[in-house]
Amino acid sequence: MKRHLSFDIIIAVLFSAVLAFSLWNLMSLRSQKKGKSMVIIEAPGEKYIYPLDKNREISIPGALGDTIVKIEKGQVWVIDSPCANKICVQAGKLSRGGQWASCLPNAVFVKIEGRAEENGYDAY
Repeated sequence: MKRHLSFDIIIAVLFSAVLAFSLWNLMSLRSQKKGKSMVIIEAPGEKYIYPLDKNREISIPGALGDTIVKIEKGQVWVIDSPCANKICVQAGKLSRGGQWASCLPNAVFVKIEGRAEENGYDAY
């Protein structure tokens, strides 16, 4: 009985995290600022903002350890993360506003925000 209770709690926490991230993503799409595209990285208790047009490699501390994010030639991607499945690494390169990748086990979210014209979208 105790095993089922802890599994239910884990599922509820994961569902809540995905729901919260989806709502955050929707709200930020509606309130995009004019200007050049920016990379937004959120980690436990921190928010980092970088221009998409300046090359850099960033180490972001997460719940399990450091996630390595690279920005280069107008693209951003996760190079490495301490999670087991590496789904965030497999997400590949992001280059347009609204695209995102996340490492749920490490609680690190990477997203691009930018103008609609710059990203090829005609409506939000």
